[in-house]
This record gives sequence, C-alpha cells and structure tokens, in this order.
Amino acid sequence: MKTLKAGSVWLLACLAFIASCNDHKPKPDNLPHVNENPQAANSIDSSAAPAVPQPGDHRFIVEINKMKFVPDQLTVHKGDTVVWINNDLTNHCVTDTGKAWTSSTIVPGRFWTKVFTKNADYFCAIHVVMKGKIQVE
Repeated sequence: MKTLKAGSVWLLACLAFIASCNDHKPKPDNLPHVNENPQAANSIDSSAAPAVPQPGDHRFIVEINKMKFVPDQLTVHKGDTVVWINNDLTNHCVTDTGKAWTSSTIVPGRFWTKVFTKNADYFCAIHVVMKGKIQVE
C-alpha cells in the first residue's frame, strides 16, 4: 500500500511538471517571421525564412493586449500577411470597418491571419473602441 501511494505521488509530480512545461499560448517568437531585411530574417529564424524574401512574403504581428491593437497602425506591402495574436484576458475580433471581412471571435491565446492587398481600417466588433489601420504600399 505504501509503494502504491508513493508511486501515485511520483506520477502526479511528473504530470504537474509536464503540464507546466506545455505552454500552448502562441507567442510572436514562435510564429514564422520574415523581416524586410533578408540578413536580419536569416539571423532570426533561418529555418522559417526563405533565402531571399519575395514581395508578399512578409509577416507582421499585431498583438492584442490590454484592450489595444499593438501596433494600431501598420504599413505593409501588397500580399503581406498580418497576424493578430490575442494576448488579452478576453475575447476579441478583427473586423473591417466596411464589414468586408471579419476574423470572428479570437479567444485569449489564439491568433488569426489575413493577407492584405489593399488598405484597411479595422476595429474589434466586441469592443468598438479598439481600432487599427493597415496601409498597403
């Protein structure tokens, strides 16, 4: 009986350790990222970045945190991808002000991506005070 009890404690300790090491929350550093500078992109994450970035190969991160889009204004090239990561404590969404597109709900710890071909003003339809802008060059 004593051996069974000690084994159970050991098993629970192992499970707690594994659970503490398993963080599913996406972080910008974990996503494939390409900078506009090919040397910088290769030095950051050469396995995710192409050798020579092509137009439209760039990925930009907008963090949703403390009821804000950070950054709230972004300039990208046609075909670039923007990733919104919800690092806030509540649900949010990303919706075009003309309602041409929407992300639907992005729960905390999740992200949503969109490729841009034209300018866009957007907001969170859940918290309408949250606004952002994408400028496409």
